[in-house]
Amino acid sequence: MNELREQFEEKATAYLQQKNAFIKKSKIQKKEMEALILLSESEEPIRVGDMAEPLGISHSRVTRLMDALTHHKYATRTTSKHDRRCWMAAISKAGTALVESYDAELNKFFEDTK
Repeated sequence: MNELREQFEEKATAYLQQKNAFIKKSKIQKKEMEALILLSESEEPIRVGDMAEPLGISHSRVTRLMDALTHHKYATRTTSKHDRRCWMAAISKAGTALVESYDAELNKFFEDTK
């Protein structure tokens, strides 16, 4: 049982290192990547304030995070059609490409570690 646990821990550590290396190479923060993944999983724009809970961060942090993502053109931010006080976030083509590269790299990692 200890050997199985050790193998799991080694693979988990290697996975986290691979994940962190990709994020560092992409010059974005972990929460920014998490936000892009969240946006990529939604077919419709997401209200910016509604992103805080699934990301485990404050509303003000979401605002700063979206500032960074829109600055790098990984996401877009528009006013809501129903309530002009609300901002809506969506992933851009560049953001989609980044998430797809991230997924491909992690899938390759799993294929290589079989």
